[in-house]
Amino acid sequence: MKRYSFLVGIIATYAFGVLFFSGCGKNGSTLFYGALGVGETRVIFSSSNGTSQSITMYDANGNFKGLLADYSVTGGTPRGFAYFNPICFLAAIEANDQIEKICLDGTAKTLWAKNAQVTGFNGLLHLPDTKRTLAIDTSTIELFDEEGIRIPPTGATPYIATTIGGCTLSTPTRMVLNADGELVVTNPGNERITVYNISAAAPTCVTSTDFSAFANDPQALLSHSDGNIYVVTIVNAQETLWRADSHGANATSLYANNTAILQDGNALAELPNGNILVSSFGTDSVVEFQTDGTLVRVFAKDSNTVDVYDIHIISGENTP
Repeated sequence: MKRYSFLVGIIATYAFGVLFFSGCGKNGSTLFYGALGVGETRVIFSSSNGTSQSITMYDANGNFKGLLADYSVTGGTPRGFAYFNPICFLAAIEANDQIEKICLDGTAKTLWAKNAQVTGFNGLLHLPDTKRTLAIDTSTIELFDEEGIRIPPTGATPYIATTIGGCTLSTPTRMVLNADGELVVTNPGNERITVYNISAAAPTCVTSTDFSAFANDPQALLSHSDGNIYVVTIVNAQETLWRADSHGANATSLYANNTAILQDGNALAELPNGNILVSSFGTDSVVEFQTDGTLVRVFAKDSNTVDVYDIHIISGENTP
């Protein structure tokens, strides 16, 4: 009887597990983590100012939900984010020159990548087709496999060199994939947006769009689900949110020259409703806009939104 009860228990446990995880499936490819308590939209900020070096979490309404990492204790400065899976993300940590994996299920943050060839981690980007990750390193771009190993592991040659054809990286800050799967990079150092074909083994330059005519530097960057590219430029009074085509050309000003709301925008992100979040260094806040440039509200402004360097959004249906 005990043996029979034991077998029944095993079968019941297995059946529960199958039902639990199959019931959590969303659209056949993305696991919904609502049953784990982390299915709701979460907005992640990296903030760095003086002794405050932190990664914090907010809900979709801008309410503070908790501190995920405090680098004023462990050392390092949190910079760019990248997708890892529906409940975890990657964070570039400057000074420590490494990338860490941070999850919302309570597991401790772990070292994901560190390489002697990389000395100035900045922006990150996940490539969903290959599950690889790009990382800005000063004025080059490095490539890492899904285990966090640099490609190639040794040698001074980066994935994307400072100059390839007509594209030159100059203090690059952000990277996105446009609607055509091309890599788009903002370069405030030379006031250009560079675009690369990364479908082959060796990246090639597609185009380099000059933003100097607008008398300001392209900084923040977003590839929106509407197929457009959104850019924030930062120089003096020319604090502007732009909408452009997939190569960063034909830019249209959406919101400009109101430094009480938007000043030194460093990051962009798309909310599930399609609205856009912009970090505003000058006002120590994160601001929400509609895609036509209509100001919705100040999404978040508190002691944790001082100099928000990057924004990452996670939800139960989040995909890279």
